[in-house]
Amino acid sequence: TKLSRTTQEIAIEEPDDIKAFILRSIKRWCGDNKAILKLRDFQLQETEHFTLNFTDDGKIFITCKCGEKINLYKFRGKFQLSNFYRHYKASSCSMLENLQKEEQEKQNYRMLSAIAATLPPSDSRALLLSSAQNPNGLDMPNSPSTSLPTELSINTTSKRRADAENSNNIVSTSKKQKK
Repeated sequence: TKLSRTTQEIAIEEPDDIKAFILRSIKRWCGDNKAILKLRDFQLQETEHFTLNFTDDGKIFITCKCGEKINLYKFRGKFQLSNFYRHYKASSCSMLENLQKEEQEKQNYRMLSAIAATLPPSDSRALLLSSAQNPNGLDMPNSPSTSLPTELSINTTSKRRADAENSNNIVSTSKKQKK
């Protein structure tokens, strides 16, 4: 799947109008590309994710919070936003990588919360606490399924011990009878 490659053109010359058009275009692009970028609530915000800069000589550039300066060039008298979109399609944008990492952490927490809702309260608390101690949600050695005995696991362990003892008694009784 390719990101939408529509080139946005700006025919308006007033800085406030240009800014409003750019921000609307960015908002629309984010909505169109959030699934492809694997971001559930993808909405780039001016000042939070980028800054829009106008120069005295009529040039416009955007500075991403990752530090990259993105020039918006004029083509036939109209500003093009394709450089801005291209920047976010590249995997080298650390700001976008951070957004994707945060989204993955939120998704892991939602998944753990759904699992915890199906567990008894004590196991549920332990699962959520262990995920808070290990926020990546992966490789949780202290998860309830491996460390906290539940009533079911205690009963299962007791039954296995009893079965093992019974089978040992049967084996030793049959050996005595053969002698």
